[in-house]
Amino acid sequence: MTPQKLAIIIALLTDALRVRAVLLDVDQNVEVVLQGNLKGNEVNTLLKELNNIPLEKWLAMLQKFNKS
Repeated sequence: MTPQKLAIIIALLTDALRVRAVLLDVDQNVEVVLQGNLKGNEVNTLLKELNNIPLEKWLAMLQKFNKS
């Protein structure tokens, strides 16, 4: 998982981003439009901390969060 993907997941979980639209075309391609503001948000703090925590640990925490 890339840092960008993880940033999007964190932003969605913390409500910094929300799904504005889900678009489906005739070829069944899906496009998800996200909207939000990352400025002055706790997401920035989490992303800075992400650099010091191994990716495997973040993924384990996300899996525990999803089970709750």
